[in-house]
Amino acid sequence: MRRVPALAAVLGLFIISSGLAVAGGPQETRPTAGRVADLFATAADRCLACHSGIVDASGAAVPIAGAWRASMMANAARDPYWHAAIRAEVLDHPGFQAVIEDTCSTCHMPMARFTDFANGESGEIFTNLAMAGVAPGSSSGQGEQEGPRAQHNALAMDGVSCTLCHQIQADGFGERHSFGGGFAIDTSRQPGARQIFGPYEVDAGRTSVMRSSSRFVPTKGDHLSESELCATCHTLFTNHIDRDGHVGGELPEQAPYLEWLHSSYRTEKSCQDCHMPLAEGEAPISAVLGQPRSGVSTHVFRGGNRYMLSLFKTYGEDLGVTATADELDAAILRTDENLGESAGRVILDEVSRTGALLSADVVVENLAGHKLPTAYPSRRVWLHFTVSDAAGDLAVADCVSDGHGVRCDAGVDGYSGAGCRNRHRDLGYRARNDGAHRRATTAAGGTCTGRL
Repeated sequence: MRRVPALAAVLGLFIISSGLAVAGGPQETRPTAGRVADLFATAADRCLACHSGIVDASGAAVPIAGAWRASMMANAARDPYWHAAIRAEVLDHPGFQAVIEDTCSTCHMPMARFTDFANGESGEIFTNLAMAGVAPGSSSGQGEQEGPRAQHNALAMDGVSCTLCHQIQADGFGERHSFGGGFAIDTSRQPGARQIFGPYEVDAGRTSVMRSSSRFVPTKGDHLSESELCATCHTLFTNHIDRDGHVGGELPEQAPYLEWLHSSYRTEKSCQDCHMPLAEGEAPISAVLGQPRSGVSTHVFRGGNRYMLSLFKTYGEDLGVTATADELDAAILRTDENLGESAGRVILDEVSRTGALLSADVVVENLAGHKLPTAYPSRRVWLHFTVSDAAGDLAVADCVSDGHGVRCDAGVDGYSGAGCRNRHRDLGYRARNDGAHRRATTAAGGTCTGRL
């Protein structure tokens, strides 16, 4: 078994991650149903049989099943950076391990965790990773292979999957209690009667087919196209715990939805418009008895985390990734295109030369509907600045690619020695430039920290 390398930084955006909350929160607003004999969701393999191999009227592929399988959503529970972050938090605060695992599994292992919560139990992370053979020191196939516990583990490792998002109801959308995994799922209906929401009306015959194969009833729900659906997990307020184990203040760990809400995109584009772009022309939503539909959303979940996708491709067997190499290559290509065309625009403006001094104003325009970078504090954006001579040879460069990521000079974090503040530098004509920008998180005493 190859070891997945320890990660000190993530070269990209949109890693789905969860922080540490210890008091109050959305859990108190969710329905409880006591002990139940069944699970509240189904792993994606039940859905993929019908929602794969879909093409539009022109014969072009409509990425749904394979695209989801290679996305950060599908691999939220397999993300090794997330594993390391949770492990670090637990080592820092061992007395809060149960709370940390329950909180962070809410959006990274949501189907299993919701089932746990509905049964009056807490979500577990490392037990599920060990059972799946993903945790350090574990082996594939460890634990029960059949029965309810194995099914529960399959839900945990399925990440953010079909029957989680499509069961979410519109109750409380956009309200504070819906954030941090406070999504609402109906626990009152019995298996075979539970609703699965989508943007289209489904006739009685096709409803019967889907109910028979999936145990869910397809129901029209326009709320699945609203940004508030995404906000249930992509808005997270975290309670800080100091070294002495005291709960301190609250910080907005991840707030892309709130950033979007205060941007012009609020009236122009939803989260889904950018991250789940529409297929070209009409297309069915099922390969079995599918009707041509307009406005079909692809399930590419495009973002900016190219580095993690490349890790999934390299260490997919060790991490239990189910996507094929071709599917991951397609996801990486979409990520490159998204970063190059939709995330931001860099403009070189007002270039002038006075003797040996070359001056240029560099303008960075944010094209995203939120901050760039956004959400989890470790995400970084590099402004890569190069100068070439008349022959086209490189004269000055601040960062270089080594084939595995981007390496920059010492001090690239862009932090000043005093406090935790991003510093501004006039780059000038120097080989050593500070071009990395990220949100700075400060611990007690004013020192920078990578912990939550």
